[in-house]
Amino acid sequence: MHKLQSPGRSTVDQISATVRHLDEHIQENGYMPASLTYDWYKPCWFRDSSMVAMSLVEAAKHLSLLRQDHLQHTKETALNAVRRQLGFLWGSFNNFIENVQIGLSLPIEDDSKFLRLDAHLPARVGNNGRLYSGHAWGQPVSDTVDNGTWLRQYDSLPLLLMATRDYISAFGIEGIETPIRTIRDNMKLIMDYMAKVYKSPSSSMWEIDSHQLHSTTLAAIYRGFASAIEISHKLDIEVPPWRMERLSRMDKFISDFFVKHNMLFKSKNVWKPDRSGFESEPVNELDASSIFVFTKFRPPSVTAEIEAKTMNAIDNTLFRGIRLPIHHYLPIRFLGDTYFYGGRWLLLGLEAAKYYMRNGNTEKAQRIISYVGSRYTANGNVMLPEQEIVDPASDCDPDNYYKRNGCSVIKDLAWSEAAHLSALVDLNNLKMRNQLLRGAR
Repeated sequence: MHKLQSPGRSTVDQISATVRHLDEHIQENGYMPASLTYDWYKPCWFRDSSMVAMSLVEAAKHLSLLRQDHLQHTKETALNAVRRQLGFLWGSFNNFIENVQIGLSLPIEDDSKFLRLDAHLPARVGNNGRLYSGHAWGQPVSDTVDNGTWLRQYDSLPLLLMATRDYISAFGIEGIETPIRTIRDNMKLIMDYMAKVYKSPSSSMWEIDSHQLHSTTLAAIYRGFASAIEISHKLDIEVPPWRMERLSRMDKFISDFFVKHNMLFKSKNVWKPDRSGFESEPVNELDASSIFVFTKFRPPSVTAEIEAKTMNAIDNTLFRGIRLPIHHYLPIRFLGDTYFYGGRWLLLGLEAAKYYMRNGNTEKAQRIISYVGSRYTANGNVMLPEQEIVDPASDCDPDNYYKRNGCSVIKDLAWSEAAHLSALVDLNNLKMRNQLLRGAR
C-alpha cells in the first residue's frame, strides 16, 4: 500500500501516491473491481472504471507538464493503467454488441422488451467481460436478464467514450489500437444507440428510480455523443450533419425537461414519444450528482446562471442535510436518501471542490480537499471510502446495507480515490498558474 501523509506532504507527492494506488486496483487484463475490500463492488463497473481512467489521464497530462524526470515513471504507470482499462472495457463492449443491436431494433414504447437488460449494455461485468457472477454477504450473486433492470444504466457507454476521447486527445492512439478498431467498426451503432436511449427511462448513477428520466444520465449521454463526434473527427470517420443536429436536440431536451425556475432538478416521470408535450413537471428534488453536469458533462443549455443557482441550492441544503443542520465538507446525495443511512459522499464533495476552483472559490475547494486528505488517510494509507455516515444511530436503513456490511461503509472505493486525484490535479494546476502570475508581476 502506498503511503500518503496529509497534511505535510506536497500535492505532487499525493498525486503520485494516488496514481500508484489506483494502478493496484486494475488487474493486468484491465479488470478493475470498484472496491478491493467490499464484495458487492467486486465487479467492474463501466461507470467507475471510466471515471478512474479519466482521472488517470488528467494526472498523466499534469505530470507531463511538470517535466521532472522522477515523475515520468508515475506518468507511465497512469497511462499503462488507462490502456489496460480501455482494452478491457471496449473488449467487454464487444461481448454485448448484439444486445445493443437488439435495443436499437426495438420500439421504445415496448416496455416489456426494450427495457430488458438483454437489449442494452449492462452497467457492470465480471473478469471475463460478461455478466457478473460472484458472491456478496456470503450469498451467490448472478446478474441476469430477469433481475437486472437496475443494471440498465445509460451512462456506461458515454463515460467510456469520454475516457477514450480524453486519452486520444492527450496521447493519441498508441497502445489502444484494439479499442480503436472496435470503435471504428461500431461507431454508427454506438451513436445511433445513444441517440435512441436518451429519451428512455433508466437507472440513475446509483441504480434508483428506473422508471424515470434523470438529468445527470441525459447530460452524460449528451457529452458521450459529443465525445463520439470528436473521436470520429480524429479518426477520419464521417459524421453526417444530422448527427450534429441530434446533439443539439439532446441539449435542448435537457433544458426543456429538467430546468425549472432556472434550476436543474434531479428527475422527471417518463416522457412518452407518442403523446404531445411532457407528462409532468420535473420532480422538484435536488441531487448532488448534478455537480457532474456542471463539471464533466456541461451541455450548453445548462447556463452559468442555472449552474450557479442550482449549486447555491445544493450548497445550502445537501451540504447541510436534515439530521445535521450545519454546513459540512461533504454533501448527502439528496434529501431522504436512505442508502447506508444517507451518508455523505466523498466523490460528490470532491467534484464540488472542482466546481468551486473553476469559479474562483479556491478557499472553499481547498477546505474540502484538505478535509478528505486528513480525515481519510489513517496510518498514511490511501484508502478512501464511498461515504461518511451521517447518523449511525439512525434506524433509516431499509435494505440493511450498513448492517450487512459489518456496520461499515464501503471502503477503498476506486471512484472516490479517482475524484481525489482529479481534485488534487486541479489544485496543483491552480497553484502553478498563480505562481506564474506572481512571477510575471
